[in-house]
Amino acid sequence: MFEFLKREETEIAAPVDGTCIRLEDVADEAFASGKMGVGFAVEPTGEEVVAPVEGEIVMIPETRHSFGIQTKNGEEVLVHIGLNTVLMLGEGFTALASQGDKVKPGDPVIRFDKALIESKEKNLTTIVTFTSGRVKEIELDCYGQEVKAGQILAK
Repeated sequence: MFEFLKREETEIAAPVDGTCIRLEDVADEAFASGKMGVGFAVEPTGEEVVAPVEGEIVMIPETRHSFGIQTKNGEEVLVHIGLNTVLMLGEGFTALASQGDKVKPGDPVIRFDKALIESKEKNLTTIVTFTSGRVKEIELDCYGQEVKAGQILAK
């Protein structure tokens, strides 16, 4: 009778190959403090960033250093590639998807040139935060472990 009140669980996948870390271990106070929402991060070894959740891409800025997805539950998810990478003005980032595209976990969204960005002394920690609409904490058991882009980490 009250099925409409149930929220479907959102599968959460790793956004990139690398080592999974806690959000509070990110070297950026806005993310580490949780001000940007609950989430996790990956220290990347790969260069292709994929959708961590199913939904619609609602934002890819011209700098291509981040993207936003809205799930069918209304959760808003921000994937932010690196710290201060907005200063690269898009150099080293290639969009593989567009605003309005429907995606599922593992679908490619952005590719970056790891060597180029690191040569500019930018930290490539890739952050996944639920900026709004998340009704429960994200519980992961992958911290400190290697993950693969698209690997389901939680529901």
